[in-house]
Amino acid sequence: MNIRVLHPIPRPSTSLVHLPSPDLSLTFPTPLHISFSVSDISPFPPFDHRPFICAAWRVLKYYLRGLHHITITHPCPIPLAGPAILVCNHISGLDPVVLQSACPHLVTWMMAREYYDQPLGRWFFQRIGAIPVDRSGRDLAATRAAFRDLAAGHTLGIFPEGRIAPTPDLQPFQTGVALVAIKANVPVYPACIEGSMRNLDLLEAFLYPQRITIAFGPPVLFDRSNTSRPTINSATAAIHAAVLSLRPPPNALSPLTP
Repeated sequence: MNIRVLHPIPRPSTSLVHLPSPDLSLTFPTPLHISFSVSDISPFPPFDHRPFICAAWRVLKYYLRGLHHITITHPCPIPLAGPAILVCNHISGLDPVVLQSACPHLVTWMMAREYYDQPLGRWFFQRIGAIPVDRSGRDLAATRAAFRDLAAGHTLGIFPEGRIAPTPDLQPFQTGVALVAIKANVPVYPACIEGSMRNLDLLEAFLYPQRITIAFGPPVLFDRSNTSRPTINSATAAIHAAVLSLRPPPNALSPLTP
């Protein structure tokens, strides 16, 4: 990966996570302001060596290299080992692809069942382990699948707005993320994505060049002592504020210099 550090500083040691203590002991590197070209994404994913995943990663590499411009202002701090939840705002159908390209491990995405069940997509989504969610009501099967994935040490990706945002404003978050995080006793890492693909149709976002900015943050701190309604609401508000704090400035979407 060609990386240009805008503010050169020594890269600290890898973040540490100690589980399952309710008070997560974490250390984080000082955020780097980085601009990179995806032209040198590793040809094989460091997280998984299944043939299908390797092939998908190679396709992702060439797709991103050939079409889009991506700026990462704060790199992904999620440790390579141990379960975690990645939460992000949702501005287009391109979001999971771009976020996955910036993560060092495979993310299990929770996605709306109406997209999961698309004839051309279901086969692919099954093989990458995506979890379909029925948005018409409480989906216990999806919740159980999420807990199983976290118990296996995976990173779970969730868009807590519940749908693609219709406006530039960050929409209210659903409380399920906080509930799962507290019950599974796992850290929640915020991310924020912005780009020119906002308000575009799915095919238009995928087929035309986009300028995209991503920022990741350290895990969100909130009360994990119980799952009462006030505690869940407070945790949800903390997660929402963490994502909001990562929003890039208005001029962050200018194209990268080759």
